[in-house]
Amino acid sequence: MSGPGEAKGALTGIGSKFEGSFSNDWDISVINGKTTPAIPFEVPVATLTYPSLQAMTGTRKILSGTIAPVGLTLTFDTGVVIAGPLANPPPEPIPVTGGEAEWRLH
Repeated sequence: MSGPGEAKGALTGIGSKFEGSFSNDWDISVINGKTTPAIPFEVPVATLTYPSLQAMTGTRKILSGTIAPVGLTLTFDTGVVIAGPLANPPPEPIPVTGGEAEWRLH
């Protein structure tokens, strides 16, 4: 599969669940996402960076993340990172201490 890349899209979280879609040469979906703690968020313009397409297959764990006034950042165990400004940022940073998401390429 291919090497590193970047895709643009959007990400929405309702409670502890989130989903999003991104595209470049591939359409990339993140579904059945869960965060700890449960925080609603909306990232209308998000950037997804990845080391390879293989890093976005199956269910992957969130290693770290922050939902903060400057935006959202989620880092997955395969080196995939989703980042972008929040539509309604919280007044103080909130660390994301866990979670996971399922990836689909189509």
